[in-house]
Amino acid sequence: MIDDEEYERAQSAGVPDEQVTAWIDVVEHLDIKLAALRAHRSQIPDDWFFLQVPDELKPKVLGNEAYVRVFCQVDAPDRETDLFAGIR
Repeated sequence: MIDDEEYERAQSAGVPDEQVTAWIDVVEHLDIKLAALRAHRSQIPDDWFFLQVPDELKPKVLGNEAYVRVFCQVDAPDRETDLFAGIR
């Protein structure tokens, strides 16, 4: 169960969706993503709410990564699904 402090931190994390320039589907890499999160013991506790997501919800909750383009020198779309689209 998420406590009030963690809920407040989660609510203020990130940026509004309209500022996101890339949504990357990482569903096929969820096991690696979760293993990497668990490897950062000094920064992420075992009971962190994202590590407690039930298996059936993981693709929906953890299956996308959001990025904001700060600077670009290549012709890339405004909304990306591939971080390397402008340089391929």
